[in-house]
Parts: sequence; C-alpha cells; structure tokens
Amino acid sequence: MVILIIWVPILWGLGAAAVVSGISVLCWGAMGEKESVPPVNGKKLAILGMDQSGKTLYFHFLQGKEYFKQQTEIDEIGPFTYKKSDGTTTKIKKSIDIGGSYRFAPRYKELMNNSDCVIFMFDISKYFKDDEYRRDVHSRLEYICNKKESQGIANCNFKIFATHADLLDCNELNEAKTMFENNIKNKPYKDILNCAIFRINLLNKDEVKEITDKIL
Repeated sequence: MVILIIWVPILWGLGAAAVVSGISVLCWGAMGEKESVPPVNGKKLAILGMDQSGKTLYFHFLQGKEYFKQQTEIDEIGPFTYKKSDGTTTKIKKSIDIGGSYRFAPRYKELMNNSDCVIFMFDISKYFKDDEYRRDVHSRLEYICNKKESQGIANCNFKIFATHADLLDCNELNEAKTMFENNIKNKPYKDILNCAIFRINLLNKDEVKEITDKIL
C-alpha cells in the first residue's frame, strides 16, 4: 500500500477480528506489506486519543513494562530505548501520557510539535454505537488538523489505531467502516487521514511489535 499525498478513499481490508479478552485494533491498511508504512527517522513520539482507548497500555509496551489497568491523567514519560525484532534500537525522547478527556486536548499542540510520529487512538465499538462519542472523535481529528495548520507544526508520520474491534462482529465492522468514511469524506480535515490505520491486538506482543517496528 502506497500512501499518497492526495486524498484517496481509505483501503479498509476488513476481516473478522479475533475475539480476545482485552483491546484489539482493526486494520484498515494492508498488514504484512513490508513497504506499506515508511519508517520514521525521528525519535519524538506523541500518542493522542480518546479515553480508555489503549494509550497507556501502548506506552507500557514500548517501554517493556508490565501494564496494570489504570486511568491516566498526566504521566511524564522519560526517554527510553525501543528494541526492534532485528536487534536495532530506536531512542525515544521524553514525552507525556495524557488522559483521553477533551480537557487534555490543549496539550495536543505541545505533544505534536516536532514529533516524528503521532498516533491517534479511538474505540471503534463506541464509535459505531454512540453518537456523542462519534462526534467527539471527529472533533478531536478536526482539532488536530487545525493545530497542525495554524501553528505551523511540521508534517509528521500520522497513524490511527481503532481499538476494541473485538467488540463488534464482522457485519458491524463493515458498517463502522462505511460510517467512518461517510463522516469524513466531505470534512475540511479529511486530508489528515492519508495514513495507515492498523489492526492490532494490544495484548498480542508479537503483533504489536510487528507494527511498531514499521512505524518506529
């Protein structure tokens, strides 16, 4: 899959998501294509997104720490080194793990500024079933786009993780995909979605590592 600069419809590649106990992510881009996601050359990472979407769990994975379910407010993340499967390492600069409440959105500019990779996470099952949550997701995406443009934030490697796909059946996932596409196709911020959207079970360390190795 080649990521184009111009807007094209997202390739959804939906299949039945594995039902697991925990958080999973639906892949809308092609998994397994080694050239599909260009590597990130930098070292500053920003993880943004909705409440209880898996942000803290992913930070713990990157640091090699055990995760205990917790509600994050603001947590300072010191610099650390991520080791890839091939033995090479990537140094990650210090960052901040923030909660998913909209009151933390003003921190997005700070986190995105000079970031080499920005990951936005949201719960696809809530998006499918909850009108208010759906509006909030699009409000966040619009906010991110506006900040990037108005503040002159340099282009970064932008990814989306749509989590909790295991809570929807295959038909619902297809409906959620159509709903998402229809909701963004005429939005002024649609170009921000020229990115890869991944399927990950965040509790499956091998799968998480495969994707993380591509984007870091």
